[in-house]
This record gives sequence, structure tokens and C-alpha cells, in this order.
Amino acid sequence: ELNQMLKQIIGGLKMQFDKKGIEIQLLSQDKFNLSTDRYKLSQAVYNLLTNAYKFTGSRGKVTVDYGEFQDGVRIIIEDTGTGIRREEQSKIFDAYYRGSNSDDYSGEGIGLYVVKQNIAKIGGNIEVESEPGKGSRFVIWLPA
Repeated sequence: ELNQMLKQIIGGLKMQFDKKGIEIQLLSQDKFNLSTDRYKLSQAVYNLLTNAYKFTGSRGKVTVDYGEFQDGVRIIIEDTGTGIRREEQSKIFDAYYRGSNSDDYSGEGIGLYVVKQNIAKIGGNIEVESEPGKGSRFVIWLPA
């Protein structure tokens, strides 16, 4: 059940977000069952949320939303963080790639690579829309 899984992940991160002064919110409450690898999907969502935490300043906001779309479901994770330059967006899912805005942050550059691999292994796809200074929006598409 997607809502339950997302609530569990967000609940586990909420204290960390609160401490930094970032609002985190699950927008949808719809009940939606997916037949998928729970571990791979959970790890992908967790990695996206920890990145949102890392690149969003205090008084920022992170939202998670989901819903049925055509013949599947989409999960949207959106933040008001630093954003990703357009010319870097095609590279962020490459192993060991670290964007120009990541110099002040720890990491190996494999988190988004793992996200893309996990989503692909469960038959889905991920896309990013981002604007520097305004934030990022990651959309996971999964078959029903």
C-alpha cells in the first residue's frame, strides 16, 4: 500500500527535517496498492527525500504526492532547494556524478544513480524538472 509506505519513510525522516526547519508533507491520502519490489521503491524514495533535505535550506518545503496516471502511478517529490542547472540535469543519474552545487555537501554521487537503477528494475522511469534557486521536482512513473 503506497500511502502507508510513504508515511513510514516520511515519519522516519520528519525529526531530521523539523530540526533543520524544513516542512515535509505528504499531499495525497489515497489508498493505492502496487505490486512491486517494496525495498527498491522505498530506497528510491528515501534517497530522493534525503537529497531534498540536503539541498533545501531552513524554511524550505518538501512535498510528496502520488496518484493514478494513465496505466500506472506517478510519485512526485518536490523541493524548494538549490535546484539543478539545465545542462547538468541529463548527468545527475550517472554513477559518481556530483553537480556543481554539491561542493558544500558530502556524498559519493551514487544516490541518484541507485534511484534510477531501482526504478528501472521495477519497470518504471524517473524524470527531473529543476530550476536553480527555485527547487527540483522528481517524477517517478510506475506501471500499475
